[in-house]
Amino acid sequence: MDCVRGNFQMLNQIVSTIDLLENHQYTRPLNVFNGSTLGQHFRHIFDFYNCIIRDAGGAMIDYARRERDPRLEEDCNFAGISFRTLANKIELLSEKQQIGILGDFGESSAEEKSLIQTTIGRELLYAFDHAVHHLAIIKIGIKTNFPEVNIDENLGVAPSTQKYWSSEPSKT
Repeated sequence: MDCVRGNFQMLNQIVSTIDLLENHQYTRPLNVFNGSTLGQHFRHIFDFYNCIIRDAGGAMIDYARRERDPRLEEDCNFAGISFRTLANKIELLSEKQQIGILGDFGESSAEEKSLIQTTIGRELLYAFDHAVHHLAIIKIGIKTNFPEVNIDENLGVAPSTQKYWSSEPSKT
């Protein structure tokens, strides 16, 4: 499977998970997250994908310029629609496209930033891995606070781990 297709499926898995949640669950501050919400984690995932989509037509991607739209953390219906839109836009990208990434390694805004050469495919891989990581956190939040929500057990599990698990002999 190519990178664009894998990310399309990832975004659809995110939409499917959001669709399982009620808005009061999506926006409730959770102790296991030190007061953050499921919605904030979903919004954070969205922001990284959105930077790639937004900046793909230019010379560089700047992840420090994330939009951080509060509607994505406060309204699960809006978030679902927004992720569906992202999924459709992802399919229009070319993995081989060369692009720069503006790297922000300094502590102050006055420090110089570095321009790093990459491709859209590499950045989609980054966004995918970043999403897996946050979905693992989201899964902990859902299982801990909303056990009645029946989520996919593979949510937040990397494809390589899923393949490893399926190749392991049964431990009985």
